[in-house]
Amino acid sequence: MSPEQPHQSAPKPLFIKARDTIEQNPAVHAVLQTIGTYIHANHISASRALGVIAAVCLDPVSRAASVATYAVTTGVDWLDGAVARSTDGGETREGAILDTFIDKIGNAIALSHIVSQHMEHVWFSAAAALSVSLNVISQAQRGPTQLKDIARGIFSPERCEKVENGKGVNGIRANVFGKIKMIIESAAILGMFAAGDDPMMQGAATLALTASSALCVIGTRKRMHVKREKEIA
Repeated sequence: MSPEQPHQSAPKPLFIKARDTIEQNPAVHAVLQTIGTYIHANHISASRALGVIAAVCLDPVSRAASVATYAVTTGVDWLDGAVARSTDGGETREGAILDTFIDKIGNAIALSHIVSQHMEHVWFSAAAALSVSLNVISQAQRGPTQLKDIARGIFSPERCEKVENGKGVNGIRANVFGKIKMIIESAAILGMFAAGDDPMMQGAATLALTASSALCVIGTRKRMHVKREKEIA
């Protein structure tokens, strides 16, 4: 038995069970498979970076358009994983690395833009800087070859290393902290896009980013613990 198995066999969190129930619905599953026939899950992941850039560019022009664009981009974060899980051979080691990289680089772009628009809000700026810094540290721990893996995931997905559905990087229970963290962080960003001038929203977003930073530390420590156990075995 590998060290990762106890993490994978542990009870799934409620929101993961809900996600799986939706994806296993025959009609939803058929739609996801159809999407996967025409668009590789890795390309859906990569498109999210463009979505964040579009949201940032639209912000000075139309707050509503910016909020809508970022909301759709956040929703696509579920779609890429759902397509991968619903397609034979869709889940890959490189795809998992690409997904987390896009999560972090996208939110770093969004937070940098928001901070530049609200420099006077010191506590929010500090929370955003902490969040981005921890994201960089967390991603760096995925190894020095990840840029090559990311490039392969985008430009040569057919050459990626296939993993059994649900048992890749995202199958490790420690990664649940990362999923929750990204949900909280994205909610904070969406709130600031929508009402960044509201003092209550600024306070709520600051608290949300602080909480997401704490989850980042916990998740990274747990993931590295699993990795060390595997290396020892």
